[in-house]
Amino acid sequence: MENISWAPRLANMTLKIIGYLLYLIIFTYCYFILNRRMGNKWILIGYPLLFLASIYPIKIWFDYVRPIYNQAFTDSWLKILLMSVAGFCLFNFIYGIINLMVGAQVSFHSRYGKPKLNLVKFVLKNADKIRSGYHLFFYTGGVFTVGVCFLKY
Repeated sequence: MENISWAPRLANMTLKIIGYLLYLIIFTYCYFILNRRMGNKWILIGYPLLFLASIYPIKIWFDYVRPIYNQAFTDSWLKILLMSVAGFCLFNFIYGIINLMVGAQVSFHSRYGKPKLNLVKFVLKNADKIRSGYHLFFYTGGVFTVGVCFLKY
């Protein structure tokens, strides 16, 4: 019978739960509050720059931490942290893309569309609901994909 210690696994799972809850709070705040205050230009420029600016410092920090902790622990957390940053930046970037797409559709239909058609009336009348539906869809994608990353690694 093998003597498998459960304490390191429990500590690692606790860290993953705390990390995921922290990600969830920051992602929700940025997605629903901060992005509404920022313009589309700042969303589309800022999140890719944040992604590019954060990759190398994370790698340097984990190269410093690797000798202190074991190899498997730091490699697992490096994957989790990089996937969290990538998911955070990608789904917030898509927030800006959705705003541009729905805005372009509404401006096209208001300029060239025939307002008597039901589809055109629906798009013009419910643009905010369409935008909110897409935002909710991609928000759940950002929550679930990073959650799977936290569970898998």
